[in-house]
Amino acid sequence: IVKGPIVVKEGALLSIQGIEMILGQGGKITIKGGQLQLTNSQLIAGDGCESIMLTVFDVPRLIIDDVKFDGMKKAQALSIHGGTLEVRRCVFLKCNGGALQMSASTVQCLQTEFLECQSTFEGGAVYGEKGIVNFSRCIFQNCSSENGGAVYLIECTFDISESTFIECEAKKDGGAIWWGKGKGEVNQCSFEKCA
Repeated sequence: IVKGPIVVKEGALLSIQGIEMILGQGGKITIKGGQLQLTNSQLIAGDGCESIMLTVFDVPRLIIDDVKFDGMKKAQALSIHGGTLEVRRCVFLKCNGGALQMSASTVQCLQTEFLECQSTFEGGAVYGEKGIVNFSRCIFQNCSSENGGAVYLIECTFDISESTFIECEAKKDGGAIWWGKGKGEVNQCSFEKCA
């Protein structure tokens, strides 16, 4: 159990490989110019976990592979501000405040699942602003928010392909996807019972 924050600054490397990490009271990971290797692991929001489990600032390239983020209905999994993020074969489960928030970044998600993620505002699973977003062969299931039940994008360039949206819901607009002031494509996706 991690209690208190972990901050990785320029010149430092944090390697999380093959472990289960429970973020407890005040537990959170912040990458500020440092490097992160995150593979084949689980990050779980425990009692007292901060609102965001992992925050990344201005990292040139970060790859997260085969990781399960379990927000336990109390924490957001990941927030990136600047830089490039590639998420492969991951699961985001029961994240509160959305699973993934990005601004001024490039994000690519491949074969990733977003399950039972919710936000009281925008983007039950994903909130993107002023960036480039690509989703391929992803599953969004039982995600909900005010706008963009699964995905909310503003001023983004995006491509969503071969992905499935199941029972995602927005209280206002965009049961599965909401976007504005951007351009993009949605190709070969399926939408089942989204409202």
